Amino acid sequence: QVPILRENLGALFAMTLGALTVGSGFVAVDRERGHVRFLFSTPIVAWQYYLLRLVVGMLTFTAAYALVPLGFGWFVFDVPVLPVLASAALYATVFGSLGILAGALTQRDGAVVIVTTLLSMSLHLIVRAGAPGVPAWMVWAERILPPIATADVVRTAWLAGAAPDAADLTRVLGYSAAMLVTALFTIHRAPLVR
Repeated sequence: QVPILRENLGALFAMTLGALTVGSGFVAVDRERGHVRFLFSTPIVAWQYYLLRLVVGMLTFTAAYALVPLGFGWFVFDVPVLPVLASAALYATVFGSLGILAGALTQRDGAVVIVTTLLSMSLHLIVRAGAPGVPAWMVWAERILPPIATADVVRTAWLAGAAPDAADLTRVLGYSAAMLVTALFTIHRAPLVR
């Protein structure tokens, strides 16, 4: 049952695209359009507002993605909901944290998230393929970029009904937490109107 879902690239692609929207577009757009001037004219702490907005987006995305296995189960055959929810929550965490960090640092957060994702996944494929002569800078860059390919490995294990490697899960969650803390610190310390 689950291998069919795992092989359904459309559903997995939709999860990735949906997760990309969780944290992208609100910090940078608020700064660019000047919304921060009226959003924070009352005593609201900016980093708390954006954290709450991110958490609501992550919960909404995860809950909405529960409709995929439920709908599939009603029309085709039963699909376990928990692995799909865990996968969606993991992706929302990784991409949401990356998106809010990109928005806190740049004006073009969507482009930064897409380029970072493509670069991270490409370097992961090159380095992990074990081809001889991989330059040291590629290995170094693959290690410091967000572990998006590692999140994919964890997601694949969950959808296959297996337990993911604890080190992989810890790396993904730890890196996501570090991105989120860095983003919130930047929002708190850097001027919102630049």
